[in-house]
Amino acid sequence: MLAAAQPLAERLLDERLTNLPPAEALREAARVVAARPARHWEHGSSAISFHLGVSMAQVHHTLLTLVQDWNTDARRAAQQALQTIGKVKHPISTAGESPAQQGRTPLARDANTRALLSTRAKSRPIPTR
Repeated sequence: MLAAAQPLAERLLDERLTNLPPAEALREAARVVAARPARHWEHGSSAISFHLGVSMAQVHHTLLTLVQDWNTDARRAAQQALQTIGKVKHPISTAGESPAQQGRTPLARDANTRALLSTRAKSRPIPTR
């Protein structure tokens, strides 16, 4: 399992490029790249450009804006990223679901997950020391 491990940023980048609509994927993938050290920007920009079929100039423009946001006020940039995570998380979390599961509301999916976890917790006793 560890042999197949990859950096979290690479996984986040891939998830955004694969599961979000192109315009949203560009911004959210660039946000991931902008939060990384500068040595990763060119590789990340190339991946975004290739996957979305947009020009490097467009990727660089989006990346520049987000990098400037990070450099001006990293706390605010991180808060903005956190505020948009709900919009990003929903399409990504439903990407692997069947059409029947996608029709459920988030509350129904959460209730289903909690019920499953509760059943598992009851079936396995917690060891005591």
